[in-house]
Amino acid sequence: MAALEFANDGTQRHFRGGEAMRVALEPIRNPPPGTEQPVAVQLPAGMGAKREEHFSSKTFDVNAGGLSCSDPGRTATAMQSTWRRP
Repeated sequence: MAALEFANDGTQRHFRGGEAMRVALEPIRNPPPGTEQPVAVQLPAGMGAKREEHFSSKTFDVNAGGLSCSDPGRTATAMQSTWRRP
């Protein structure tokens, strides 16, 4: 079992689960000029959350319980959600 660590440094997001999981997110870039392009989706009625922010995964590494995966450079979504029992 590992402590979960989160960091939000403005446009950069980091998530870590001990040595088993490391995720670093960075803004999506507009291809021609290479400039950062913040992307957010508002969901007024909510689904999992009322707002989602979309990023590119700079780092996505998992190594736990026999599972080993590294898949950076993919689209990633970050959102804050509060679960309530029915």
